[in-house]
Amino acid sequence: METLKKILEKIKISKKKNKIIFGIILIFAVLILILILRPSKLTYELGQVVKSDVIQEVSANGTVESINEIDLKFKTMGTVERIFTKVGASVKKGAYLLGLDSGGLYSQYLQAQASYNQAKAKLDQLLAGVSEEEIKVAEQVLKSAQVSLDDTRNKAENDLNQDYSSALVYLIGASSKGNKAITDLKEIEKTYFNNSNNFSKIFIEKRGQAEEVFLGTTIFNGAQKLTEIAIGNPTKENIDSALSKMWTALQKTSDVLDYSKTSFSDPTFSKTVLDVDKTKITVDAGEINTVFLNIANAQIEIANQKVVNQININNAENTFNKTQVDYNKLIAKPREVDIAIYQADVDRCNANVNEYATKLRDASIIAPFDGIIAKIDVKIGEVVNMDKIVVTLINPQGLQIEVDVPETDISKIRTDNSAKIILDALSEESYSGEIIEMDSGKTLIDGVVYYKIKILFEGDSQKIKSGMSGEVVIQTEKKENVLNIPQRAVISKNGKKFVKILEGKNIIEKEITTGLRGSQGEIEVINGLIEGEEIITYFKNGK
Repeated sequence: METLKKILEKIKISKKKNKIIFGIILIFAVLILILILRPSKLTYELGQVVKSDVIQEVSANGTVESINEIDLKFKTMGTVERIFTKVGASVKKGAYLLGLDSGGLYSQYLQAQASYNQAKAKLDQLLAGVSEEEIKVAEQVLKSAQVSLDDTRNKAENDLNQDYSSALVYLIGASSKGNKAITDLKEIEKTYFNNSNNFSKIFIEKRGQAEEVFLGTTIFNGAQKLTEIAIGNPTKENIDSALSKMWTALQKTSDVLDYSKTSFSDPTFSKTVLDVDKTKITVDAGEINTVFLNIANAQIEIANQKVVNQININNAENTFNKTQVDYNKLIAKPREVDIAIYQADVDRCNANVNEYATKLRDASIIAPFDGIIAKIDVKIGEVVNMDKIVVTLINPQGLQIEVDVPETDISKIRTDNSAKIILDALSEESYSGEIIEMDSGKTLIDGVVYYKIKILFEGDSQKIKSGMSGEVVIQTEKKENVLNIPQRAVISKNGKKFVKILEGKNIIEKEITTGLRGSQGEIEVINGLIEGEEIITYFKNGK
């Protein structure tokens, strides 16, 4: 019984332990599940747009070997035009040995060089800004444009004032003649048009209209009153009003006078009208026509003068505004986008120079080191291809390193690129080298296409031994003091390049134009960003 009791107690204890263990496991499982399901917090790292040198390099490994002689070939096909040396001659590094007929290639090179110099000069001028002398000249031009504008405005005002002064004189004369004609017509009416016949009705109506416009009514001022106002206060508005009213008054007065002359010719009046009255009407009609023409011409001259003034002032204002814009551009600091455009032009022209320079080098054989001509296997006028060995050059003390460059990098390399050699056995030192040969034929290594390049050691090479292995670093291109950012910050979409930036709390994409890719993970920015601007270099998920 005691044994059975002990067994039951042990079972109870075991069940309690299992429950505790299960509880602990359950707690840990819940905690792990919470950690897994908890939403992650998106974090990012910021970087800045900086100005520095961007250098593109290609590196490859190889082995040092002795070079007693080297076979030289043209890098393009052509006709041999010049042979500058002979077998047995000692030549210095850089000496021209042979040359192909390059046709107009050299003139194209010179033209490309001139375009580069011009583009570089424009960029340098943009960056340097304008001189004090240029600013002074621009200030003088701007001042002259302002003076010209002021003079044009003053002349316009004076010319218009003269026309208004002449018009006022014409108004005074017209008022006098009009007043006399109206008085004479009243007397004519009393003498000849004082009955109820048709002539009298028409005459009285016409004369009343002329008098009303000339003398005015209780409601509006007539031409005579408006002229008096213009004399007392000769503003342009007053003179214009008087001219307009006087033109109408004279027209109506002339109409009455003409009707009088026509009426007097009728048999009804021909025997009763005195000659003195006929003469009075004729004289008045002539004088009214004269002053009417004067008033009309005054209005035309004023209108024409206003048009001429506006044209002249507009031209002077346009000249001044353009001069002001030119001056503002001159003294303004160059914009980043302008610098980028000028720099792109420099780069394009420089690429053309390099292209023609490469073609010229390819059409020439140049001694890669000091040596002795061992063999010349070509004649002037002979057509050669890129496979033919044309010169053999001896160099008993020469050392070179041969490396294999992958096809993805070979297009970046030119024979005039600088090379740095670091040997494993002499890792604390580096050596300069010169590319002396680039194979045109490919080499397959593990199914990958490579091209062999030979680099000649320059300077003191006494410590170097044949068989040493090392790395060659070839500087293929360099841009100095240009805007650049980490390459990892650039996003490519639909053939365009973007970076992500912060606008407040929002992340937005901004389009950019990129240039040279550096070998240290940086990339040139031609357009779209400014120095010091912050960009997002990469994202990561944080808990």
